[in-house]
Amino acid sequence: MKRFLLIFAMTLIFTSCKAPYELVRTGPAQPPLPKDAEIKVVSWSEIDKYEQIAIVDVGEFTLEKRMKYAMDAARAAGGEFIAAKLSGDEAKDKRSEYLVQSFVVLKKKAIQETAAPKETAIIPKVSEAMPSEEKKIPEEKEEIPAEAPDYSSLPRASFRMLLKEAPTLKGEKFRGSLYPVKYFKVPLELKKETSAGKQLLMLSNQSGSAKVLLILPRDKYQDMQDMIKAKKRLDFIYTPVTVYRSKYPVLEYVDTIK
Repeated sequence: MKRFLLIFAMTLIFTSCKAPYELVRTGPAQPPLPKDAEIKVVSWSEIDKYEQIAIVDVGEFTLEKRMKYAMDAARAAGGEFIAAKLSGDEAKDKRSEYLVQSFVVLKKKAIQETAAPKETAIIPKVSEAMPSEEKKIPEEKEEIPAEAPDYSSLPRASFRMLLKEAPTLKGEKFRGSLYPVKYFKVPLELKKETSAGKQLLMLSNQSGSAKVLLILPRDKYQDMQDMIKAKKRLDFIYTPVTVYRSKYPVLEYVDTIK
C-alpha cells in the first residue's frame, strides 16, 4: 500500500510540472504580454473580425480552469482575445470531469490606410469636330492578369486537430504545406465524399509521421505526378471533410498557394 501511495505521489509531481495546454501558432509571431494583461473573451461567431495567431488545446476538469489556462497561453503568444469552441451543450461544457477543449487566440486586425483618390481635371467634350469617313480599328486592350488571392490571413490546423475535429470544421478554409506521396484508390467508405472527376491523393509531412488524404480534381493529376517525382512541397488551401479509419484526415482541395 505504501509503495502504491509513493508511486501515485510521484506521478502527481511529474504531471503537475507540465502545462495543461498545447499551443500551435497559426499566424505571425507576437511579443508576449505581461502576466496581468487583460484577455477578453469573444464568441466563436465573431472570430472573423480579428486576426488569428494561435490555437490552444487545454485539458482540465472545469470550464473555468480551461479558460484560465487559455488566457495564460494567449498572453504568452501575444494575443488579446480568446474564443472557446464549445460543444453547444452548456451542461456538458461545464461538467466536472477531464476534458480537452480548443480555444482560438486572437488579436486586433491591423488597420490599413488607403490613399485618398487623386482629383482629376474634367476636360469638356468638343462636339464641333467633323466626323471621319474612315472606320477606326479599335485598339486591342492589353489583358491584365488577375491578382492571386491573398490567403495569408487563413489559419493552419494541427494534425491532431484535424483528427479530432475534421467533421465540425467542414466548410472552413485552412492553409497547408505537405509533400504529395502517391495516389490512393478511393475506398467504399469515401465514395460519397468524392464526386465524378475527383481523385484521392496521399500527402505527408517531411518525416512521414503525419499523413492525410486530399480530394482534388483529375486535371491536377500531371502536376501532382511531377511534384511527386521532384519531391516538391505543395502549398495549398483546403477544407476538412472527415477522418478515414481514425488515422487519415480527409481534406477537400480548394486552391494552390502561388
